[in-house]
Amino acid sequence: GHTFVQGNISKPATPLLLKMLEDRAYVDDVQSQVLVDMGIRRGMELTHINGIPVKEYGEKNVMPYAAASTNQWRNRITFESYDLLRCAVGEGLRLDFVHDGRKKSVKYVGGSAPFDLLKQKPVISFTEIKKGIGLLTIRDFWRSNIREEFDKVFESISKTKALITAISQPFLGGSNTTFIFLPILSTNKNDVCG
Repeated sequence: GHTFVQGNISKPATPLLLKMLEDRAYVDDVQSQVLVDMGIRRGMELTHINGIPVKEYGEKNVMPYAAASTNQWRNRITFESYDLLRCAVGEGLRLDFVHDGRKKSVKYVGGSAPFDLLKQKPVISFTEIKKGIGLLTIRDFWRSNIREEFDKVFESISKTKALITAISQPFLGGSNTTFIFLPILSTNKNDVCG
């Protein structure tokens, strides 16, 4: 079994996700029009939070509370989840960005931005990228409709000779759902453990 302790979830999330590239934090997904109106765009580098370099801020304020079995997972929780920019309602975060050599500083007030631009992509999608080669994208194992969505694309999947599976959501969820798919997708049932 797994043991999981989650940190400061009592503080609301800021509708902004980042990606770390070579120890630098870049805006990956702006999920609120309020933040767009502040001038925050995908691709901007977040350099400081409340005057502290992003890496240092995350290591001090988030990483000690990140439940993870590997350093890679701990870094992902710290810098690429909602935890890095959580703050109490009414509390301010000063976010300093750089983009195309220009600096931009914004003050975000906790709880002031709704998740009104959250992209609801399908939980599972399938495309044939070349004759006989399919691409199955699984975005989230937590959604309750995952089995139904998988059933919708299964016939198309079963017609492929080769299948590339892309897992694109960093927090995939429970292994129970995973074990629904592994035996179906595996050509060698001995490869599937459970």
